[in-house]
Amino acid sequence: MHDAAKAQLYHELAKLSGAGFPITQAAETALDARPPADQRRFLEGLKSGIEGGARLSGAADAAGDISPLEVSVLRAAEEGGRIPEGFGHLARYFEMRHKAARKIRAGLVYPAVLLHLAVLLPALPKAAMSRDIGGTAIGVATTLFAAYALVCVGVLAYRRLSRSARDSRGADSLLRRIPMVGKTRHAFALSRFAEVLRIGLLSGRGPLKSLRSAADASGSGTIRDAVATEVLPEIESGHPAGPALLADRGRNFPPTFARAYATAEESGTLDTEMGRWATAFAGQAETAIDRLSAAAPKVIYFGVVILVVWQIFQLAGMYFAPIQGLMDGTGSF
Repeated sequence: MHDAAKAQLYHELAKLSGAGFPITQAAETALDARPPADQRRFLEGLKSGIEGGARLSGAADAAGDISPLEVSVLRAAEEGGRIPEGFGHLARYFEMRHKAARKIRAGLVYPAVLLHLAVLLPALPKAAMSRDIGGTAIGVATTLFAAYALVCVGVLAYRRLSRSARDSRGADSLLRRIPMVGKTRHAFALSRFAEVLRIGLLSGRGPLKSLRSAADASGSGTIRDAVATEVLPEIESGHPAGPALLADRGRNFPPTFARAYATAEESGTLDTEMGRWATAFAGQAETAIDRLSAAAPKVIYFGVVILVVWQIFQLAGMYFAPIQGLMDGTGSF
């Protein structure tokens, strides 16, 4: 399922489960609305899995076409007895992803057209001057193929790193260094962390289990590693988590978030504070998406400028080559 379909599906399940419907009945009700084939297959698999004795997260995972991140959020929501909140968080997350992809695609249309024109238009005088239409056509095709291949390699490499970044601190750290993309990913991860932590605390699971579930649901290898190696050992030793988060010094958790956590931990309002921070991080992610969608076309524009300059130098070389030959006495018009 693409992001828009997942957002619609989770929104419907959040609404029905929030109204008190059991998951099997919620799935049946959603199926009565005749959803698209991909959503129907998931709902049928979810319903049959739960009826067969599986838990919600296990049935959703077996139904297919969902990521480990979704399974983690659903598991935390199920264990905390906050299933509607889990579905609602996933609905908002995929809706934001869909809007981000749509904004970026819309922003890339015009520079992509310019890129093609920058390749095609200079080829016309080049073909006329060289009288080699076939060779020029091959050159144009090769240039465009190289551009398409570069984009495909970049997308595939990013997706592979994204999958690894869930468990790998190194892969996650590498992605966080990408301008704008890294900030967007980290804001989403912090939003999931705060939301799942809130769900766990509201259910009375305690900070140890809640933090472990939140770190797992964040989808960030750096956050998982920081929680596992720096925060959880403090809690297991009987100490609060706030000082450990403050000692992080902004490497994984913003200092303002760490201070707010420590204060709320002392005052007993941690669940409310995490709800506010989940909303704040989601807003930061949306702002980062807007900046990314505005910056992405500029990268293409920069590539177009480089390509046009290269084409100008090529044309100039073809134009002045006969003149230089005459001056050297080795050429003719």
